[in-house]
Amino acid sequence: MMVRNICLLLGVWLLCAVALAAVPERPHFRITGIAQGLPSTEIKGLARDRDGYLWIATADGLARYDGVGMRVWRHDETDPRGLPGNNIQTLMVDAEDRIWLSVEGAGISVLDAQRRSFIHYRHATHPRITSDDIWAFARQGKIVWFGTYDGGLYRLQPDGALSRYRHAADATDGLPSNTILALAADGDGALWIGTDKGLALFDDGHLQTVRLPGAKALPMVYSLSMLSDGLWVGTSEG
Repeated sequence: MMVRNICLLLGVWLLCAVALAAVPERPHFRITGIAQGLPSTEIKGLARDRDGYLWIATADGLARYDGVGMRVWRHDETDPRGLPGNNIQTLMVDAEDRIWLSVEGAGISVLDAQRRSFIHYRHATHPRITSDDIWAFARQGKIVWFGTYDGGLYRLQPDGALSRYRHAADATDGLPSNTILALAADGDGALWIGTDKGLALFDDGHLQTVRLPGAKALPMVYSLSMLSDGLWVGTSEG
């Protein structure tokens, strides 16, 4: 009888173990903050490079997290090839593993793949860039797109050629605003553009406004995410 009861208990335990194994594990959050070396808890952007490092844009500098500790880059007024400021607004890793980031009011800074120094793109050195507040990046191969506050949309070719796209006040189509909040490139070569006055699409050399279903007007587009089931658009209307 005792052997039978033990076998029965083992069987029940095995069934429970199998059932628990079939249930997806609930994710557990762990806070990484100032105590772990983060320069600020105000986070503006995240990106992962080829080596798996996590790059963090903060309001008080650039941080790189390796899963254990932080390396931090901050502004040094004596270093012209360093960060031009500490309030980083967004960042992106390009096809050559360089880190593109924008500093508030100071244009674009690009950290080389060896992580030694930055090169800068701003109005003072590139007059075609009419706004030094860059709020969004995207890339298509080696082409880099960036969107600005009130300065329109820009395309930077690998050879350094820079093209600008702006809203035309008398146009019924095209870029709906010169303030770009989000960018996303899809796998078919098209670029989606989120502005403070709606969504636009750049495809095959043509720029057009895209009306969102159920939207009463042209809502503010805060985020664009390309997922396996399509483009997700976060707006002021949902």
